[in-house]
This record gives sequence, structure tokens and C-alpha cells, in this order.
Amino acid sequence: MDKLDEINLINIDSKAGIDRLLVLSEDSDYEVRLRSIEKLADVMDIKRVSRRVIDGLGDKDYLVRAESLDAISNLQPPPPFKAIKTCLDDKHWLIRGSSAIVLAKFFNSRVKDIISNRYMTVSCEEERLRYAAALCIIDNCQSLNDLCSFFNSDCYRVRCALSNLLVEIVEFFDEENITDRCLEKLRDNLMREKLDVVREDMEKAILDLEAFGELG
Repeated sequence: MDKLDEINLINIDSKAGIDRLLVLSEDSDYEVRLRSIEKLADVMDIKRVSRRVIDGLGDKDYLVRAESLDAISNLQPPPPFKAIKTCLDDKHWLIRGSSAIVLAKFFNSRVKDIISNRYMTVSCEEERLRYAAALCIIDNCQSLNDLCSFFNSDCYRVRCALSNLLVEIVEFFDEENITDRCLEKLRDNLMREKLDVVREDMEKAILDLEAFGELG
């Protein structure tokens, strides 16, 4: 059986299933490692799992490192500060930007100065967007207008990513006021967005936030 198919069939409610995923998370194929960590994210409360996912931050493939960061963002208690802070110096912009968001969620004002400095100095707009999102988390969405100014970017990937980041911010805070403000920003910008691929992401984000609001 193909390992990716095997991962889909693994039962994470069993010790044997978790043991197998831990083995596969160190496979030579980056996609096998990535999908294993993606599935292990649902059982991060198990210490041996969280330790393995934290180790994934040092993976040679940036997509595996990104998936590890995403899994760690749901970890309680918080991961070691140093392990995440190191990612701010990663060679790939996505890891640097994404780690800033994770740091903002867990350590808040402790990382404000370094993230503010990165926001002011980096030239990559996709990376800079993520520093703006991190700062928005740190200041409890006081800078939401600044963050949403990235909807004016000429880069469609930035506008797409911003829609997804607004969903992430809403899920993190779980506050009606912030949900409503983010929905308003998405709806306003959807009206003037002309590129279909961006509109699709914005429409999905709106649906996700509307559903999230109903659950709340």
C-alpha cells in the first residue's frame, strides 16, 4: 500500500496508529513526513507527539517545517519559546513569517519589538503580511485596518493569504466583535476584487466566518 494512502487510513485513536505515524513522520519522502505531521496535529496533547512535531521545525523541507508550525499553533501548554524564535531566522520567508504568528499567539508582547522591526525592514510583501498579522494579534486587533490595507496589494497571493489569515485571527480570539469586523473587511473588499482566484478565497473566508459566528 502507498504510504500516503496508509496515512489516510490510520486510526489516531489507537496507540498503534500513533506509533506508525511517528515512524512515518521521519520517512525519506517529504510528503509522507508532511502528511504524518498534519495528522499528528490532532493528538498534540500526547507528549511524544508534540516532541516529534517540534523536532519537525528542523526538517530539511520548508513545507514540513511549515506544517510543524501549524500543528504547534494548537499546542497547550505553549511550546518552548526558543524553539519557535529560532524559526524567525529560517532561510525561507514563509517559515519566518509564520513563526511570528505562532509567537504572537503564545508569547504576545514578549515578541512585539522584534516583530515590529521585521515588519518595518523586510522587503518581501508576503513575509511582511504575516508580521502585520502577528502584530494585529499582539494588539488585540487594534491594527486591523493596517493589516487589511494589504488587500490593496498588487500581488494576488498576498490578497489570498490575507483572507485566510483573517479566518485564523478570528478563530484565535473567538470574540464576536472581532469576527464582525473581519467579516466587514472581507465583504467590503470582495466588492472591488476583480481576480477570480482571490474572490474565491475571500468568499470561502466569509462563509467560514459566518459559520464560526453561528457556532459561537
